Amino acid sequence: MEQGAWAGYRWNKPKNWYNQMQLNANFWYSNLVTPIDILKRDKFMFQYAGYNINGNAQTKKLQGFGFNVTRRARKNDFYEARYYGRVFTNTPTGSLSLWYESNSVKKFSWTSSFYGQTGGVFKGKNFEYGISGKIRFNSKFSIEQVVNMTNIHNQAGWAGYEATGDKTIFSRRDVQGVENISNLKYSFTNKMGITLRTRHYWSKVTPLQFYELGTDGDLKNPATAFTQDVRKNYNFLSVDMVYNWQFAQGSFFSIVWKDIG
Repeated sequence: MEQGAWAGYRWNKPKNWYNQMQLNANFWYSNLVTPIDILKRDKFMFQYAGYNINGNAQTKKLQGFGFNVTRRARKNDFYEARYYGRVFTNTPTGSLSLWYESNSVKKFSWTSSFYGQTGGVFKGKNFEYGISGKIRFNSKFSIEQVVNMTNIHNQAGWAGYEATGDKTIFSRRDVQGVENISNLKYSFTNKMGITLRTRHYWSKVTPLQFYELGTDGDLKNPATAFTQDVRKNYNFLSVDMVYNWQFAQGSFFSIVWKDIG
C-alpha cells in the first residue's frame, strides 16, 4: 500500500525574466498489505519512504531549466534478491538532478542533464550525464543526436546463487554505460513522413566483491568463495524506420522496419 502527499506553488504571471515558475514538494511511504518475508516478521512490512523538492522555470527567451533534490530512507527491497520471501535492506540515499533546455523553436536547440546520487549500503556514488542537440534544416527535415553516460561506483546488486541454490549472492560492483541515439525525420507533406532512429548501447558490470544475503536483509562474507563469472559486457545496435501516411481523417497507413544486432 502506497501513500503520499504533494504540495506545489506556481507563478503563472510573467515577470522580469520568466514566463512561469513552479516549486513542488513530495512525500511517499510504502508498506506491504500482506507479509512477503519468509518468517512473516512485522519489521519487514515496511518497503520504502522518501521525499523530494523540485522546481522548474521557463525564461522570456523560452529556455527551460529545473532541479530535483531527493532523499530516500532505509529500504526493504523484496525484488533485488530475486527469491520470493527474501529481502535486501539498503541504507538511505540522497540525490540531485539538474536539467536545461534551450529554445526549441530555434533552428538549433540543445538540452543537458545531470544526476548524482550517493549513499546505500556500500556508500556508493552514481553519476549520469546527458546531452542532446537538434538541427531543423527547414520545416520538413531535422536531425537529432542524444548521448547519455552512466558511471556507478560501489553499487549493491544481485549476482547469483550459490551452487546449492539455497543462498543468494550479492556483489559490490561498478557499472558503466554509454547510449547514443540518432533521430532523423523527413516530412513529405503534413500527412506523410518518414523517421529513422538508430540506437547504440554499451554497458559493463564489474563485480568487486561478493557477499551472502543474510536472513535479516544484511550482507555478510560468504561461508564459501563464490567463483561464478558474473561480469557483464552488453553491446548492441538497433535501427527503427517508420513510414507513416494519413490518407483520411483518423486513418493511417504505416510501414515499420526494425533490426538489432
